[in-house]
Amino acid sequence: MRAVAFPDVFERVQNLLQDGQVLRVVGTLERGARDEKVGIRVKDASPLEGIEARQARALRVTVPLAQFSSPEQLEALFDLIHQCEGTLPLRLLLVDENFSAEVWPTRVSGVDPDRLLDRLATLLGPGSVEFLFNGS
Repeated sequence: MRAVAFPDVFERVQNLLQDGQVLRVVGTLERGARDEKVGIRVKDASPLEGIEARQARALRVTVPLAQFSSPEQLEALFDLIHQCEGTLPLRLLLVDENFSAEVWPTRVSGVDPDRLLDRLATLLGPGSVEFLFNGS
């Protein structure tokens, strides 16, 4: 499929246009006047890598309370979160055998998922971190 970026758009996205680069392209489908082929008129483009973090409305971290039973362990978790402050809002899902509660920490207004995700996965295990989008 052909994609066309007019000069104003091209100027904004030209640094992304490299062989092998996977992009998210926003635009409109248009049919060519001469050849009737469908193409995309590009309005914007961004790297596909890391799109979850850029499009998410929040980051939810599931904290198994059995694993973090002491105040010191919880404090270590909060210190890690605090070291990775950013702009993405944070939600903590505290879970136990018969209990779960989602809380919004007040000590940190947001996190930087690029710095935090791997560190949290190491600490809490796979599947403990998820991006929240509209409607989730």
